[in-house]
This record gives sequence, structure tokens and C-alpha cells, in this order.
Amino acid sequence: MYRTNCPDTKKEMSITINESNTAKNLKDMLQALKFNKPPENISAEQLFGRVLVKVSEILKTAPPALVGKQMFNGELSPQQWKTLKQAQVEMADDYKLRREMLLTRLDCTIESFKWSDRLKGKESVIEKVYGEKREKLSGEPSVSLADLLAAREDLAIAEKTSNSSVRRNTSSGINKVIIGKVPDRGGRPSEQQAPPPEMPSWQQRNAGGGGGFNQGRGGGRGGGRGGGGFNSGGDQKNSGFNPGGGARVQAGWNPGN
Repeated sequence: MYRTNCPDTKKEMSITINESNTAKNLKDMLQALKFNKPPENISAEQLFGRVLVKVSEILKTAPPALVGKQMFNGELSPQQWKTLKQAQVEMADDYKLRREMLLTRLDCTIESFKWSDRLKGKESVIEKVYGEKREKLSGEPSVSLADLLAAREDLAIAEKTSNSSVRRNTSSGINKVIIGKVPDRGGRPSEQQAPPPEMPSWQQRNAGGGGGFNQGRGGGRGGGRGGGGFNSGGDQKNSGFNPGGGARVQAGWNPGN
């Protein structure tokens, strides 16, 4: 009862205010430019106007290569800004998917290390060491339209990774190791034997109708249809020698009717 009616006044209440990224960046900018704390009734136009004047004064005394020239100096209409924002959202979604895929592959790689017999019983150590690094990796891209407006002309210069100026910072001792002669393991497609054909090779069809001396079907019986060769009778003869009679001769020698 006493504590309720007479609370302890020595204990003060503390209020923690979560600062947004925009407010934090704005505060860091003002502190870097050595601005005093702006008044509460100042408008955004007045604040950024003073910042622009201050930055212009600093750039006049700074070397030209310190900041560089802006990559984009044009002006966009509201519709163009909307289109640019939509393109930025689509690219952010695409790169978010790529980053999440790479992080998943990284998680799977670390998980596979635990299968080694030498690391049995050290799973907790691996999770602790890897967890501290993994928390700093996010799948969300950090690039925004502000980065586009702040981009400088040097970003448009793309150098090859094999360039000497780039290799000066990325080269290591292992790149100078020359591998000796190793056995030829083969595997060249030009040296592989072709598989056997699934179907026999195509051949030209032989001419039909039989041949030679035929007195069987249609031959030597005075009727029917002759297939070929010597045919002594029949109503219709396809080929060969026909000594007499018959209705029609398609080919061969016919001395008379």
C-alpha cells in the first residue's frame, strides 16, 4: 500500500526512440558538414537549401577528383520518376532472389561440413562462429534510387578483372603456382566412338517384278499376268519375249500379233 501511494521518485523513466534510416543519414550528414542542431520549426526546403550552399562551398576548395562529376544531371517528369521507380523495384526483386539463392547455397555448404568425422561433436562451435557472420548477410538489396542520383562518372568505367591495375589488388601467391605434367584423362568428344545406329542404314529398293525365265505364274499357261522374262502366253505381258498372241505388250520385243 505504501509503495502504491508513495512511489520511489529516484527511479526515472527512460524512453528509447527508434531512429529511422532517413533520420540517421540526415543527422550524419549535418554532423559531417559541422552544422549546429537545426531548429524544430525549420522546413525541409530551408534545411536542404543550407546544405546545398555548404556543399557547394566545400567543393570549390576540394580537388576535382575528390568527388567527381555526377553521372546523371538531367531532370525527370513525375511519370518518368514513376517508371524509374518501377524498374528499380523489379530489379530489386530479381537481385533479392539471387541473393537468397546464394545464401541458401552457403547454408548448405556449411551444413555439409558437419558430416565430416573430424568435426563430430563440434556442431555447436560451427553454428556459433558461422551464425555471427550469417546474421550480417541479408537477402534484401541495399541499392536505392538515392544511389543512382549519387553515382559518379567513374562507375561507368568497367575494367576487366584480368587488367593489371585490378590484379594488383587481387593477386595472391597461389596464382603463381604452375602445375606440372599430369596424366591425360581423355574425355574429348572428338575421340569418342560413335554409338551403333539404332536403325539399319537406308538402301535403295530393288526393282520389283522378278526376272529370268519364269513359266510359273502367268507364264506357259496361255493366260494370266506375266511377271517378267520369257512369257509364252497371257493376256498382259510386262516384259520379255512374246512370240505371239496377247492383248497388250508394255515392254520387250514383239515380232508380231
